[in-house]
Amino acid sequence: FGSAFYGFQNSCYYTFIDDYIVIANTKETMTHYLDQHSEGKVWSKTNNSFLQKLNPKAQISTIVVPQGIWKNIYHSLDNNRWQPSLLKHENRFKELRFIGLQTFVNNAEFGTKVLLEKIPKTQKAAIFNKFFLQDSLVLTNPIVTQPYIIPNRFTQADEVITQSSDNQLYLLNSYLYVFKRDLQKGLEAYIPAVPVVGGIRAVSVENQKIYVGDDEGNIFINDETTQAVTRINARKFKRIISILPLQFKGDNLLFVLQENGELFLIRENGTIYKNFAAIVGSGQARGLILDKISSVPTATVITKNGEVERYNVNGEKIYTFQIPKTEGESYFEVIFDQSQKDYVIAERTLTDVFILDKQFKKSFKITKTNTQKIRLQYFDLGNDLKFIVGFDGQSNSIFDLNGNQIGGNEKSISASAFPNLSYLENYNKLIIYNPNKTHFEIWTVKIK
Repeated sequence: FGSAFYGFQNSCYYTFIDDYIVIANTKETMTHYLDQHSEGKVWSKTNNSFLQKLNPKAQISTIVVPQGIWKNIYHSLDNNRWQPSLLKHENRFKELRFIGLQTFVNNAEFGTKVLLEKIPKTQKAAIFNKFFLQDSLVLTNPIVTQPYIIPNRFTQADEVITQSSDNQLYLLNSYLYVFKRDLQKGLEAYIPAVPVVGGIRAVSVENQKIYVGDDEGNIFINDETTQAVTRINARKFKRIISILPLQFKGDNLLFVLQENGELFLIRENGTIYKNFAAIVGSGQARGLILDKISSVPTATVITKNGEVERYNVNGEKIYTFQIPKTEGESYFEVIFDQSQKDYVIAERTLTDVFILDKQFKKSFKITKTNTQKIRLQYFDLGNDLKFIVGFDGQSNSIFDLNGNQIGGNEKSISASAFPNLSYLENYNKLIIYNPNKTHFEIWTVKIK
């Protein structure tokens, strides 16, 4: 049938449904489709106006959901030549709800129709503030780690890895056990061991390289292509809190920030780039933000006291600012999203946590009796869906960036660890994978 059916060279599964032949290149994909069909999760029952705009006389019609296919497109491209350029268009691509492609043959003439539908802005952030518990899986021992989401490469369904207090690693699929593994016996891995000393203080990933900083001040570079691990031997750092890679004018560089406020720009061989070394403000650094978009990249450091200093790659200080502090004792921290691309700033006082935007203006505050103990995470799920999660050791509270609490005011979910969040675009639902002691819970929130 030509290039439209590329990918079926080695295997092909097919069946008949009504007047259609359904084909798949794996048994798992076909089984998943039949399950969805039997549950009525089909296009004809979506009442979607997009379908009505398609021409029913087309020989081949393809509907693409950009949110679901982005990772497939990104990883299919050459990582050095095309992936960096594609990332510039990620948000624009994900603002599309559907892409329709149709081919026609009419009177010996061939034609193609492309139909695009954007996600309406009114549907991006409006949330019905009501939690629904979809399922709860009971484990033998309490869950002690945040769930980690892995999309199944065949079905694109979420699979979840989590760990219980007895050092068992669980893979969960459709809310059932897939396997469990005793971590004391070790796990096989396809990357070489990195000989860190003490604990890991900072990790960063760029261009198929993993950068790891340990307690002793070593920085290791793990090249995923060659599987080689090298250590930067030229110097040892002190209490590293951030490592950010940068490619600039043919050099592979690393910004390294220490807890005491010292900022370095080094090459991967450990030598200092252009004698770059700076001491930021009064020290006590809490976050490093790298701007790669400008023609001359910059690095911005934010300290515990709210001092903001920005440097270019030549080591020149080009901007300083003091974030206005709330009355009384307070301190600041930088919270990055799950992909380390976006961030918010938090100011903690004795009674509140304030979330600040990139202009250092207060967006909203979180008030709890144990504010000093609450830990924060930031999730950017695309489609303008951005959330702050606060875990206080007993429950998870979720807020959008306008300060609206998901589930209503004072509504939290009992928990024993941070949750993980996912967005199901087809059904406009926020999915919350929540560890609650021995229960692994799946909550949903309907989005308009």
